[in-house]
Amino acid sequence: ATGDGYRNVLNGVYKQMANSSMYGQELSWGMLDVMGQLYRTGGFHSSSAYYKIATGYNYDDKDAKAKIQEIWSQAYNSIANCNSILSKIDGMDSTAFRGLNNEKLLIKGEALALRAFLHFDLLRLFAPAPIVNDAQTHIPYFTTYPSTFEPDRSVKEVLELVIKDLEEARSLV
Repeated sequence: ATGDGYRNVLNGVYKQMANSSMYGQELSWGMLDVMGQLYRTGGFHSSSAYYKIATGYNYDDKDAKAKIQEIWSQAYNSIANCNSILSKIDGMDSTAFRGLNNEKLLIKGEALALRAFLHFDLLRLFAPAPIVNDAQTHIPYFTTYPSTFEPDRSVKEVLELVIKDLEEARSLV
C-alpha cells in the first residue's frame, strides 16, 4: 500500500536472487562453472556430490535433478514477485512514494528489467542457442500475476518478450 512496501518487495527479489541456489553460488561460480569444466573435480567432497555429477552432464541423477529444480523454482518465484509488483504499481498514486512518480517509474522499470533478465537466463540454461533456430518450445514467459500456467515458448518468442520488457524498462528508468 506504500512506496516502502514496493521497495521492500523489490529488495526481496534482489535478496532471493543472491541466495546460494541462484547468483549467490550456483549461477555464478557453482554448478554452471562446474558444467563449464572450470574446476578440477577431484577436490569435490560428499556435500557437493551433484558437482561431480554435473561434470558428466548426468541431468537424470536425483541430486542433479534436485539442484536444477531448485534453480528453476527460485528463478520463477523471483519472476512471480516481479509480476506481483507490476500487477499493482500502475494503480498506485505517485504520492505514496517518497520520490513521487520518478520512484514509482524506477521501481516498475527495475521489476520489468529483472523479469526480462531472469527469463533470459532461464532461456540460456534450458534452451538451445538462438543460432540453432529450432521451432520447438522450451520455457514459459510469465507476464501476469497470479499465474500458474503459461505455455512454453520458442527461443525467438522468449527473446522478443525479453527485448520488449527491456525497452519498456529503459523508458521508465
